[in-house]
Amino acid sequence: MPPASSSSARFPVGTGNTGLHDYGPCRVTMEPAFVPRPDAVCEDDGWILSVVHDANADRAELVVLEAADLDAAPVARVHPPGRVPFGFHGNWINDNDLTS
Repeated sequence: MPPASSSSARFPVGTGNTGLHDYGPCRVTMEPAFVPRPDAVCEDDGWILSVVHDANADRAELVVLEAADLDAAPVARVHPPGRVPFGFHGNWINDNDLTS
C-alpha cells in the first residue's frame, strides 16, 4: 500500500490567513524547516524547505515554499542525486552565526 500524501499548513495567530500546501499523491514530507529571509520584517518573511519522499518515483525532492503564501506553487524544486531516507533531520544556519 503506498503512503498517504502529506501537507504543510500555517495557522497565524490572530489574522485568520491560513495556508496549505499539498505535496501531492503518494508524496510525504519529512521535517519542514523555516529559513528567514535576510532582513526579514515579519515572522513569516522567508521560506519553508521540506524534503519530500515521492513514492511514485522512489526519489526525494527538496521543495521550497514561500512561507507567507503556502497556497502558491513552489518557489523551487531540487532533485538530489540520491534518495534521502525517512528520518532525515537538518537545520539551516546563517553563515554569520557560524564560528570557527
